[in-house]
Amino acid sequence: ARDRLGRRLGLGVETSRPAMVAAVVAHTGSEAAAVDALLYGAAPTGDDALVELADDLDMLILEVAGS
Repeated sequence: ARDRLGRRLGLGVETSRPAMVAAVVAHTGSEAAAVDALLYGAAPTGDDALVELADDLDMLILEVAGS
């Protein structure tokens, strides 16, 4: 998801964590802590959590694409 977001935002593959979060926040208006947790947080611990993470990442990518 970070690679897809980076491409949409015109960022390089070596973009730092703070720079990625800042770019997403600038395009979506989301809270930095929420974006950081979504992109860099702990791995999901079960199937339901994995589905929720996938859905949340898809929504974020769509938000960035629509901005």
